[in-house]
Amino acid sequence: MPRKPSQKEDTSWLLDDTRSSYSPDRFYIRTSDSRGHSAMITFRVLPEALSALQQIQQSREFPYRTYQDIIRDAIIHRIAAIQEMSRHPDRIKSSLVELLNIDDILSREEEMLKVEEHLARLENITSKLSAMDEGREEARSTVLGIIERVESMPEGYLKAMYLRLVKEKFGWLL
Repeated sequence: MPRKPSQKEDTSWLLDDTRSSYSPDRFYIRTSDSRGHSAMITFRVLPEALSALQQIQQSREFPYRTYQDIIRDAIIHRIAAIQEMSRHPDRIKSSLVELLNIDDILSREEEMLKVEEHLARLENITSKLSAMDEGREEARSTVLGIIERVESMPEGYLKAMYLRLVKEKFGWLL
């Protein structure tokens, strides 16, 4: 098992013996430190990830001789990014909050799309049922069932909007 560096230990060896400052434009593909020390890590990846690694390596556009070179480089770049984030915890918190806010907005939009989907399906069903003999009562029952389910939703914009749209579109059945 590889030894864990202490918090105070100098990790400049991660980068290069000749350049101890990190550069995002640099390729970090060394297999050992200046003393020849290295550690073996074995892990599984998604088949798609392996395929992407192999494509990058085989393209010969970058100085990677093996896909392991790409992984070593990616590890150093991610370590540097995490270290930078840890120096600015306020940015991390702010970024996470904003990501959660964005996620919330997108979730609401997805819910809205589902409402529109439901209403389109309900319109299709009610028009087909209404065209059948005595189908109008079944269509009415379906709309009332939807309204009952929506009324059991927690109070909020989605519930109010859903009820309003169902009553506007299908009020003729009620």
